[in-house]
Amino acid sequence: MDTRLPYELWDKIFSFVDDKGDLIELCRTSSAIRSVAIRHLYRAIHLRHLPPLLKLHRSLSRCPTLAQFVLILELDLAEYPFYHRLPAILHDRHRMKVRRTANFGYAPAWLRLVARLLSVLPNLKTFTFDCNVKSREMAKCVSTEFERLPMRLHRLSVRGAPLFGMVRSQLLLEDLTFNTKDVLVWEPGGLRGLPKTALPRLRRLICDTPDGASLAEGRPLQEFMYRQRDREVDWAEVTMESLRDVLAPLQRSTRTLRVLDLSVSSPGAGVFGCISAALPDLLALSLDIPSGIGSLELLPSWENVDIIRGFQGFRRLERLELHSCSFRDPDDSIGTVHISTALQFLTPACPSLRRVTIEIVFLGSSNDLVIYSFTKHNHATRSDDRPNMKWEYTRQLHAEARRVGPSTIPELFGITKAGKLASDDDYPMWDELDADCRLM
Repeated sequence: MDTRLPYELWDKIFSFVDDKGDLIELCRTSSAIRSVAIRHLYRAIHLRHLPPLLKLHRSLSRCPTLAQFVLILELDLAEYPFYHRLPAILHDRHRMKVRRTANFGYAPAWLRLVARLLSVLPNLKTFTFDCNVKSREMAKCVSTEFERLPMRLHRLSVRGAPLFGMVRSQLLLEDLTFNTKDVLVWEPGGLRGLPKTALPRLRRLICDTPDGASLAEGRPLQEFMYRQRDREVDWAEVTMESLRDVLAPLQRSTRTLRVLDLSVSSPGAGVFGCISAALPDLLALSLDIPSGIGSLELLPSWENVDIIRGFQGFRRLERLELHSCSFRDPDDSIGTVHISTALQFLTPACPSLRRVTIEIVFLGSSNDLVIYSFTKHNHATRSDDRPNMKWEYTRQLHAEARRVGPSTIPELFGITKAGKLASDDDYPMWDELDADCRLM
C-alpha cells in the first residue's frame, strides 16, 4: 500500500470506514497510516455496558493524546437501574456472583466515573447519555457532578437523567434532545425552572412535549421537533385549539425558525394556514398525524380551499413531509386520492416547494414503512415560455420501522429510524398501492 499520499487524502478515505475492526487492522499496517486511522478509531465511542466504561476511563486518562481524538461519546446504560443502595438480595454472600453479573449500577460510583470520563475529553463535542436513574439521591448526584464539567459540548442528548445540571454548565450547546418525563420527575418547576441565561446558543431542539417550544423565546432557535414517544399512547398532544399556543413562543426566537416538526392530533384543513400565519419563512415542515387520519387527506384539492390558502402563506417552504400510520396490512388499500392532481394545486399555491414526502407506517407484526417522495423538476420547453414544472416520484419500503430518534433516511428530515431497505421483489403489491394513490 502506498503510504506517500497526503494526510488529508488518507483522512478522507478513512472517514468512509465504519467498522472498528477494520480501523484496528489499518492501525497495524504502518506508522504513517496508524497516525490517521487511530484518530478515526477513537473519534466516536459507543458503549452499552459498565465494565468497558472503567477500562476506557483508565486508558484515556493515562494517554491524553488519545483522549484528544474523542469527539463523540454515546453511553447507553438504560439497562442498568441506578440505585442509591443495592437491593438487599444482592448483599447476600451466597449471591456474590449474581451481584457481579446482575444489571445494577452501584451509584453514585458509576455516575462519578461518567463525569470523570467527560472531564478528560478536551475536544468532546457530542454527548448522548441514556441511563435509568431510580432515586432522588442519584438525580442529585448527576446534577452535582455534571454541573462541574467545563464548557465544551455542542450537542447533548439526555434520557433517564436530570437535565438542568448539564445544561447550566454547557453554555456552548446548540443541539439539545430530552424527554419530558425526566424534567417533570427530577426538576422542580419543569422547564420554567431553567434559568433565562441557559442555552444562549440553542439552535436545534428535539423533545416529546409541546411545552419545549417555550425554550425558543429569547434564544436563536431555528429547528424545533416535537414527537410523541409512542404513537399508540397519548402523552402530550397538540390539538388545533392549542396549536397557536405552541407557535407563539417560536415566533419570539431571535432567529427565524427554519424547520418545524410537530405531532398534531386531529389536524383540520386550517392547520397549514395557522402555521403559515405564524411562521411564513419556514423552509421545511413535517406533520406527524396519529392513527385514524390518513396523511393523504391533508393534500389539497379543489374542495379544500383552506388548505390552498394555507400553502399560499408560506414564502420559502421547500420541503413538506406527512407522516401517518395505519393498522392495516401493507397490501391493503390506503385510499383513493389523486396525488398527482393534488401536487398540481400545490405548484401555484407554493411555488418554492420542491419536495413532498408521504410516509406511511403499517402498524402490526411487521411495522413496515412505505415512503413516497415527490420531487419537482424544471423541464425546458422549446419556446420561450415558462419551464414546464413536473413532479417525479420514488418509492421505498423499509422493514421494521422504529421512531426513536432523528431520521436515518436521506429522503426524510423528521424523526424516523427504519430497518433495512426492501426491494421491489420483496413487496409484490406495489402496483396495487400505486393504483390506490393514482400514481399510474
